[in-house]
Amino acid sequence: MKGLKLKQILEDKFPLALQEEWDNSGLQVGTLNKEINSILIALDVTQEIINEAIDKKVDMIITHHPLLFMPIKSLEIDVHIGKYVHQLITHNITLYAIHTNYDSIAESMSKQLGNLLHLKQMSPLIMVTETNGYGVKGSIPKTPIKKYIENVKETFGVKNARFIGDLTSTVSKVALLGGSGKDDMKQVSKMNVDLYITGDITYHFAVDAHALGLNVLDIGHFIEHKGLIGIKEMIEKEVSIPVMISNCMKDPYIEV
Repeated sequence: MKGLKLKQILEDKFPLALQEEWDNSGLQVGTLNKEINSILIALDVTQEIINEAIDKKVDMIITHHPLLFMPIKSLEIDVHIGKYVHQLITHNITLYAIHTNYDSIAESMSKQLGNLLHLKQMSPLIMVTETNGYGVKGSIPKTPIKKYIENVKETFGVKNARFIGDLTSTVSKVALLGGSGKDDMKQVSKMNVDLYITGDITYHFAVDAHALGLNVLDIGHFIEHKGLIGIKEMIEKEVSIPVMISNCMKDPYIEV
């Protein structure tokens, strides 16, 4: 299909106006003024993802996390970002990012993760407009928190997670924010939830969570790859070309 038509579909489904000021969603590398015959979706750009795209002869990679995020002063092809850009251009593969403009729509990343956890009565967690927000809050049948943590780990394929709070408590009200949710802890602590599930909780934020009396389960950032199905399904409703989720995504952390 025409790449410019696909661009319009993507920006209708994932409006760039919804991205945060600090974000860099949208076209990252290459052009959409060409035919797009297949799409590969991944969480990040890595060498493995680029190799997969080349092997599968896809015309376009869509990632959740932008490759080009912070200001870049040079593109050395011996350094990974420059190398990736060079390879993408050499193989005529377009790179497009759908980041916070996916996180904040009704069928968001966190909504997809909440569906996997079978959260009921879901609503946005942190409102950014009158109708759009980040994360979700929902309910589950009252469950001992240790048992629920095991369920969360099994659902997302996480062997080990980090918990801050009271392991003797129970949970029925859950807050969930895929990715890095440490900056929203204080706001979440005022929402009368039993457990806040997110990732990237650093030491000082863990100390703050303890002081706030907030139960927090840090299951890492990589679990967002489970929510890419939402992007795939929304695009597939509008196009007739193959849309694939990468088989080569890996958590960069190795348990030792």
